[in-house]
Amino acid sequence: KYYPNPVDDKLQIEYFENIVQVDVYDLLGRNIKTIQTNNRNVEIDLSELSAATYMIQLQTETKQQFIKIIKQ
Repeated sequence: KYYPNPVDDKLQIEYFENIVQVDVYDLLGRNIKTIQTNNRNVEIDLSELSAATYMIQLQTETKQQFIKIIKQ
């Protein structure tokens, strides 16, 4: 689960297993931000990003998932 979407400043992510890394990509595939963690709940500060659509890659020990978010 992730919220809010669209997001203004901080994105909250709640996952069913520990997230080890979160990567934020623009739609051209450029890595904008990387966060190392080991938690099921992660808060990402997106306040410095321009208003646009971004892809968030969540990585756990066993899988990865992409989610699309809109930054206002």
